Amino acid sequence: TSALPRYARVSVGGAYEPRHQFLLDNISHGGQAGYEVLTPFRLLDGRTLLVNRGWLPLPQGRRDQLPDMALRAREPGEFHPPDALSGRLDALPVAALASGTVAPGNDATWPKRTSFPTMAQLSLSLHQAVEAQQLLLAADQPQGYTRDWKPASAGFGPEQHLSYAIQWWSLGTLSLFLFFLLNVKRRTP
Repeated sequence: TSALPRYARVSVGGAYEPRHQFLLDNISHGGQAGYEVLTPFRLLDGRTLLVNRGWLPLPQGRRDQLPDMALRAREPGEFHPPDALSGRLDALPVAALASGTVAPGNDATWPKRTSFPTMAQLSLSLHQAVEAQQLLLAADQPQGYTRDWKPASAGFGPEQHLSYAIQWWSLGTLSLFLFFLLNVKRRTP
């Protein structure tokens, strides 16, 4: 998946690894605080892809409680056909300020809360390499939460850029006009 472009639609087969999940903290939805849930997914070829299963609100608005994000764990030796997932590839969310990032802890407790981590930090915490992009689980897929995925450019269509261009050209024209107006010496008769 690392060679595929951002927002590429993909379908993958494998199995969730529900014992090691991440809660991406400081994510809001509809003005409410909560988490996005990242769950490792072991692909059929052995690689690990992090699946963003969506957004959950803080339980009762409190950070000292964990949300219920249980997946049925596979028992050793129990046969299961591979799960099939679909969605879009994307980069992890990034903080507007570097001071807003918190790497996942190195302790043995799971799930791990983290705020705007890098894939390298998540790999280190899992003790295994992960793919370079996360999978944003499609809205029609099971075992997900609130999924209202929007591209990073959402809300900035071509009309927005055109209005900015008009504003800057107007400012440039006004500046040039004022420069000549204030710097041309008036001749007095």
